[in-house]
Amino acid sequence: MADRGPKQLRLFGADGVFLRNLGRSGEGPGEFAMLSEVWARGDTILASDSFQSRISVFGRGGDVLETIRVELAQGRGGHRSPHTQFADGAILVLNPPSGGVRLGGGDVIPGAVWRVDRYSRAGRFVNEIVYVEESPRWEHGITELPPGLYLPFSLGLPLFAASGNHVYAAEGTEAGIQRWKSDGELSHVFRWSVQERRVSRDDRRRWREANSAAPQGYSPAAWARYVREIPFPERMPLFRRLLADAEGNVWAERFLPSWEEDTAWYVFNGDGVWLGEVGAPPGLHIFEIGVDHVLGLRRDELGVPFVVLFPLDRGRGARPPATNSSVGG
Repeated sequence: MADRGPKQLRLFGADGVFLRNLGRSGEGPGEFAMLSEVWARGDTILASDSFQSRISVFGRGGDVLETIRVELAQGRGGHRSPHTQFADGAILVLNPPSGGVRLGGGDVIPGAVWRVDRYSRAGRFVNEIVYVEESPRWEHGITELPPGLYLPFSLGLPLFAASGNHVYAAEGTEAGIQRWKSDGELSHVFRWSVQERRVSRDDRRRWREANSAAPQGYSPAAWARYVREIPFPERMPLFRRLLADAEGNVWAERFLPSWEEDTAWYVFNGDGVWLGEVGAPPGLHIFEIGVDHVLGLRRDELGVPFVVLFPLDRGRGARPPATNSSVGG
């Protein structure tokens, strides 16, 4: 489990008992400025720091075995974010665009284009895989607020997941997922039919109510103006996250606004064949889907996080919607 607050890893046993902390805040070996992602490979635990563009490799006992520095790719921004490894050991890195967000104007601008790249195990750039776009932003021109805030119901950063030697990428606003080989070749596109949800007057009202309090450090007056004036999209995204499970299936989490708690996932095999729709307990943030279990994070009434494990029934799923799969786009 990655704890981004104190910037450390918390290691638990299979029985859920806490074992030890790994890492801490700092710039030395095994220390983090911004703990981004964590994954296990064999007997090692790898944790990425997107601010320092590096990966710390820990042994199960907590010792730091290695630090992998991720080089800057030509034409990309400064902070590289390693996310996981492919089956062949290469590293998947999300590379930011160069340049910043435009100021003022009052316009809605397209989201910046990021890039998913393949790097060697030593942190060297190998090849581009796919360009992915973040959510649109609003050039609000409110000087007391950060520039270019996302529109309501936005997904933020691009959606992607990796399995084997493939990357699955999607915008979340359309019922479609692309499958890319790690060498950058588009190998499959699969689509399905799902009912879109248009943003209603009640949705706008409830969003403003849910976001009425200014975040810590923000000017209350400036934030109130932002909430009052920001434009809304015509429709909500269809799904908000992508995960790949231990069997190479792809899970897309259905999008819901913050005030609705029911959670469901659309599940496909790696070739885009519909497997079913799976419900999840309210308030559960899933971060691992195994062969027979789901591992996630919940919070108690005081906001304290704890890790939970649920059994996963892989029986016959729901009746599939209409699908339209294609090869090579």
